Amino acid sequence: MGEEGLFLDLEQAIFHLLSIFVHQFLRFWVFTNLNQTYKQDFEFPIKLINVPENVVITTDIPKSVHVSLRDKGFNLLNVARNMSGSPILINFNDYADNSGRGMVSSAELTKFVSQRLPQGMQIVAQRPQQIEFLLQLRRAKARTRRGERHV
Repeated sequence: MGEEGLFLDLEQAIFHLLSIFVHQFLRFWVFTNLNQTYKQDFEFPIKLINVPENVVITTDIPKSVHVSLRDKGFNLLNVARNMSGSPILINFNDYADNSGRGMVSSAELTKFVSQRLPQGMQIVAQRPQQIEFLLQLRRAKARTRRGERHV
């Protein structure tokens, strides 16, 4: 094996030592950067549930709420990793009134989003601020004597 084999072993040892050093440096760099405060935008899907069959929503309801969050990089990374595809469920019966309107206030919308975030995370901005929708009742179909449907 001689001097040539000893040289290859020394080269491999230096390579491994350098690899370990680079790996530790990158870990330190990532840790340092993720410990800083950042602002990041996220999108949470929305779904209106428990809409009675005799009700027609006549306005477009946003598909999602866009929020800007501010916190440490680690926390924002966890929010991004743990965002499930499950939407924010808005119960029709809680927000519709008898005048043909429904509204989810800014405070309620913020509460829905906050429930999905780690405690202490700051919501910087939210779009839309509130959700409003108009509705109409469908008329029941009446039957004639011969069983034909009449509107």
